Amino acid sequence: MEYISINFTDGYPEDFLFAKVDIEKKMIEDGKIEKRMKIEDFFTSLDIQNSIYMKDQKGIAFSIQEGLDDSYIFYHFLDEEDDELFESFKKKLEKMKYSISKDSLTKPEPMQLLDPDFLSKELFMLDFEIYV
Repeated sequence: MEYISINFTDGYPEDFLFAKVDIEKKMIEDGKIEKRMKIEDFFTSLDIQNSIYMKDQKGIAFSIQEGLDDSYIFYHFLDEEDDELFESFKKKLEKMKYSISKDSLTKPEPMQLLDPDFLSKELFMLDFEIYV
């Protein structure tokens, strides 16, 4: 599993491109697409805004993708970069075996949302709905 930052200004943009090519090869092999995509089309296809990890009111938007040679997690900090948050994010995904779905998580009860400490817990927002 490789973690790929989509913030190209302080990372390695070639990592994004290598992952893009690997994922596209798998998509072509699986018949999901016919030919390679432009970078902007690939970026849009990641739907990174639909999966967000949150802890202590900080967040990381992410997308998990399969390639022919490896699996990738594309991510972006919603706030400033935070090493502690990133490590918590990686540990949570590893613990969940990189399988994030609405079926594997629980929606909080309405009363839980009123708890002042609720937003300090590890949460996921999938398709704009909160899960724990």
